Amino acid sequence: MFKIIFLICFFLSSLFSQNITFLTHSTKDKVYIDESKEMRGLKHSGRRSFQVKLIREMMKLVAHKSKIIHDVPYKRGLLIVQREDNIAFFNMARRPHREDLVKWVGPLQVGESFFYTATKFPKIINSIEDSKKLKSICVLNGTSHDTFLVNNGFENIIRNNSYEGCFKMLVHGRVDVAMLSAISLHETLKAANISEDKVQKSFLAYSLDGYLAMSKNIDDSTIKTWQNALDKLKSDGTYDLLMLKYWQSK
Repeated sequence: MFKIIFLICFFLSSLFSQNITFLTHSTKDKVYIDESKEMRGLKHSGRRSFQVKLIREMMKLVAHKSKIIHDVPYKRGLLIVQREDNIAFFNMARRPHREDLVKWVGPLQVGESFFYTATKFPKIINSIEDSKKLKSICVLNGTSHDTFLVNNGFENIIRNNSYEGCFKMLVHGRVDVAMLSAISLHETLKAANISEDKVQKSFLAYSLDGYLAMSKNIDDSTIKTWQNALDKLKSDGTYDLLMLKYWQSK
C-alpha cells in the first residue's frame, strides 16, 4: 500500500512539473539547439554546458516532458522567477536576501568569488575596504557579484553584459579589477581569448553556491522531487561524470 501511495504522489508531482518553464542565462558558445529546439550542452565547454546537461538529466529522472530551456539575460530571469508562476531559473546564487523570494534546489555547484587583477596592471588588495578604494570593479550586470558590491556600499562598480567583457577591459587597463567565481575563470578567459598568465587572483570576496531557483507557487513536494533527482545524480557518480565530459576542458 505504501508503495502505491508513493507512486501516486510521484506521478502527481511529475504531472505538475510539466507546467514548469525552464530559463537559464549566459549560454552563448556553450550550447547548441537541436532539431527538436532543445538546448544541449557542448562537451568540454565549461560551467554553462555542464549546468544544461545536469538539468536535462534531472528532467529525465522526474519525467519532465518538455526539455525546452530558454536563454534570457540574467537580470530578466531573476525577475521572472520571482514574479511569475511555474518558472525554474538556473544558475542563481542563494543569498540571504533572496531566501524567501523563490524556492531552491541544489546546490548545482559550489564556488568562491575573487577579485582578479591584470598581471600588467597589478593592484594590491588585502581587504574589502582596500577594494572600495579602487577606481573601478567590473561585474556582470545584475548578478550576485553586483548585489554583493551594492549591499556592501561600493561606489566604484562598472557593469558589463558579460564576464568576458569585464576581463577584456581588465587586461587593457580599462578597469582595476574584475570579479568572478574561480570555477568559471578558465572558460571565461578562453571565451575572451585571453591567456591565463595575463590575469592573477587577488582577494577572496566571498564563497557562494549556485542553485536552481523555482517560483514560490510550486508545491514543496515538487521541489523535493527535483532535489531528490539532483541528489541521486550526485550519489551514483553521474554528476562527476558530467563534470568531466562537459565542464572540464580537453
